Parts: sequence; C-alpha cells; structure tokens
Amino acid sequence: MILFKHTLLPLYLVLGVGLSYYAMPEPQKEWKKFTSQYLNSPQVHNNGSVVLINADDSQSRILFTLDGRDPSLYGRDYSTGIDLNLEYVDNLLYRKQFSAEFFGPKTWAFPYEGTVVRACSNQGRLGCSKVKNFIVFDKFTKTDLNIISLSLDESFWFDEYNGKSMLGKSHENTKKIANPWWAWDANYRDEDESSEDYAGFEFINGSTGQRMFDTNVLLKIHGNASRAFAQKSLRVSDDEYRGENRIVLPVFNDTVSFNSFNLRNSGNDWGHTLFADAFMHQIAGRLGLDVQRSEPVHVLINGHYWGILNLRERFDKTYFKEKYSVDDLVLIELDTKLDEGKNKDFRDYKSLLNRLKQLNTDAAYKLLDKEIDIDNFINYIIVETFFANSDWPKNNVKTYRLGKKDKWKWMIYDMDYGLSYVENAANKNMFEHLSESKAYTAQLFRFAIGLPKFKEKFKSAAHALLESELTVSSLQSTYDEITKLYANAIEYQIARWQKPYSVTSWNNNVKENRDFFQKRVEVYSSHLKDL
Repeated sequence: MILFKHTLLPLYLVLGVGLSYYAMPEPQKEWKKFTSQYLNSPQVHNNGSVVLINADDSQSRILFTLDGRDPSLYGRDYSTGIDLNLEYVDNLLYRKQFSAEFFGPKTWAFPYEGTVVRACSNQGRLGCSKVKNFIVFDKFTKTDLNIISLSLDESFWFDEYNGKSMLGKSHENTKKIANPWWAWDANYRDEDESSEDYAGFEFINGSTGQRMFDTNVLLKIHGNASRAFAQKSLRVSDDEYRGENRIVLPVFNDTVSFNSFNLRNSGNDWGHTLFADAFMHQIAGRLGLDVQRSEPVHVLINGHYWGILNLRERFDKTYFKEKYSVDDLVLIELDTKLDEGKNKDFRDYKSLLNRLKQLNTDAAYKLLDKEIDIDNFINYIIVETFFANSDWPKNNVKTYRLGKKDKWKWMIYDMDYGLSYVENAANKNMFEHLSESKAYTAQLFRFAIGLPKFKEKFKSAAHALLESELTVSSLQSTYDEITKLYANAIEYQIARWQKPYSVTSWNNNVKENRDFFQKRVEVYSSHLKDL
C-alpha cells in the first residue's frame, strides 16, 4: 500500500509543554497531501462544558484545538476531559473592520455562541486522521433556519495586514482612496489559489440543535463588487486532499449532494432584503429555467455569530452531471469566456448570429430553432426583462450546451439588480434597454424578435405568464412565503452588521418589492404591446 506520493515524511518538533507542531513544507497545500486517510477520526462529545475525545485506536495520540485552527498542524495533546470554562478564547471577530463602510455590532449578545473543538488521531509517520469538528454551544436559540458552523484559522482570514477578508496590505500599498470605497484595492479581492484555505464545516438543525453533517472543506471569498461589503460571501468546496467526495446536506426540501456551493450575502441586495435574488430564481425555476436554489442559514465562525447567508447552488460541472447525467458540457460566461468545453464549441456559438443574418426570414427561424432552445430563450428573456434586471446582459449571462446535438440554453444567474433595487425600476422599459446593449445575447434577441414566428411566440408566451406565474397575486404569495423565513431572524442580522439599519428599514425594503409587483405587471404589458 502506497500512502504517500513523496518521500518526505512528517517531522515532529515539540515546542513548549503539551504543544506539538509539525515541519511544514512549502507551499502549505503540499503538506496537506500527507494527511492520512487510513486512520479513524476521533469521536468528540461533551457533557456540559466538559469535552471528551476518544480514539478508536489506543496507539493514537489525540491532538485538538479550540481556536478553529487545524489540529494536525497546531494541536495540543489531549489527555483528559477539556473544561471549556477554563479554556477562555478571546473573541476578536466582533472588533474587526472588514470593509471601508463598516458599522460595529449593536450588541455582542447573539443567539448562538459556542466553542469549536477540532480533533484528529495521530500515529507518527501515518500523520493525522481526517479532522473531526464539533461545536459546543453555550448559547443556542431554536430557529426555523438551519445553522452552519465554520472552524478556521483566524490569522489567515482576519489578520489586519495579511488577512484574506481584510482591506489589509493590498489597500495600504496602493492608497487608491480616489476610487469609491467598494472599488478599493484590498486583500479580499485576491482570487488566486493562495486566497483559499482549509476549514471545518458542520451543518446543524436549527430547531433541534442536532448535528446533521460534519466534514472539512476548502473555503474562499466569493463574489465581485459585493466582496467590499463587511459580511463576505463564501465559496465552500470539497476538501479533495482528505478524500471527501460529496457534501450531502438536507436543503431545498431535499437531500442534495454538492462538490461546491456558495454562502452568499445576497450581493447588492445585502442591506436591503437579503432574499430578492433568491425570490426571482424561485419564480424562474417554475418556468423550467436552470436556477441556483437558495436557503437562508445562520452562519457561525469559530463559534461566533456571522449572520444570515444564503446557501446557493453553483453552476459547476457537478450540477450538470447530477441534473442531466452528462459529462459533455459546454459552458460560456458573459458570451465572451469559455468556462467548459472546446474552442470549436465557442466558435459555433459566436458565429450563430452571423450565420442567421445571411438567411431569409424562414430559413433564419429554422436555423435558430435548430441551434437554440427557443422556449428556454423566451422564458429567460421574459424573466430578466420583467424583473427589470438592469445590470444584464452586460453582466451575469451564462449559456450552456450538453453535447454537440444539444441546443444552446440560458440560465438565471445573479439578478440582484432586479425588482426595486434601482430607482423607478417598475417603469423601466427593458426592451429599450436591450435595443441599446452591445452584449451578444441582446443582439441575438434583437435579431430573433425581427422574425415574425419568433415574435408571435415570444409575445404569446409573455402574455400567458402574465396570467399565470407573473400575476400580482401569484408573485406576492411566493414573496410572502420567503419573507416569513427571514422575518423572525432578521433582527440578529441587523444586530451583527447594522445592515439593514433597522427592522423598520428592512420592512420598508420588503414593501418596495411588493409595490414593484403591483405596478410592473401593467407596465410590462404595455411594453409588450409596443414591441
């Protein structure tokens, strides 16, 4: 049996009483490959404030940490029960400035507080087992939302100079204060491999406190402009070096397997409702479009409250393989970037418009019908235009094809500029917006709407939806259901981040979207007549 790909073996260096450290080759991720998959993880449980850890093998040393760091690198030796009352860990997270526009917590008394215990079994040259993660709550409030507990190295993420979540040295080294604060250079803008680190992950039932899932993951900051917000969105991925094949969670009224997913702060809607994008995805999903399903969760970092984030599906290869049972995927982003597939596929897509323009009306419609899923394209355009997503299609466009015989389809992606986010959005004529756009998807729609068969099909589909899924009553019913998920927990989010500023402010933001529905249905109908 070959345990290691390299000849380098772990080296123990004992520094101080009871502290075991390990020589760590550079880069750090190479070291992680030595972590053994052949040892059983220890069992961790607690009796009140006393934590007990047991190893299956009596020959194993047990290493543990209480500060979120990896015990295989920074662990202390376990001998008897750990009395958490005697193991005070100062909470610095609430004192950090995570962005230029940051208001400190209104209180430090949050509904969930605890200590994260991380432990592993060690047998000399075999290294350490997979790390076991276990949060011990000293404060727990029953909730309708599930809870995710993350255990991580705070120095990696929150060091004032080097921390990946901070303004840090990237800002200090450039001082581009002339830019708006959301465009400042900062550590949290780093997207290379060094911006990703290992973390413990627990999924906990919010109504019972029962631990549903425990694993180790790779964690990085997710998003574009929203990285500048104090509460960062996070990308959670399988920890490939420890042999995890799936993250299996009871979410979306289902049991879902992930290779990766996002914990999203709601993008530009952060500080407004926290769920506008998730709501629009839910409506789009009813029309058969590919969407990123969403579920709000409370998130804790090293036992301390981080607020509400939306657990969102990602359009990665696993998503398509699980849903469509295919591996032959072509995925294009922003009509300009080939994420998956071959260059020939990309050329096929980009040449479609020119090929259409060389044909007469009937022939062009036949080719369009052969190359794209017309029903998908129509529903996609209706959703984006009805909800007045003015950041589109210059941004947030994803197109895919499953094999050469498949047709091109569009998926819903990041609609945080939709609904009432932009002033007077309910009156915005998105067909005029498309007529002025240089984006390839806009050009394709402009050509298609000039074909009589497509135009008739498009307007017929839009009017049908305005009498079914897009009626005021239907939209408000779904919207109110989602609102209830957040209503009982929004006070905690406000206390942590002061975004939104108050419960009253949040209720006003919620009402603005409801008012959007009341006006938008009639306005959109008039825009269709002029099309």
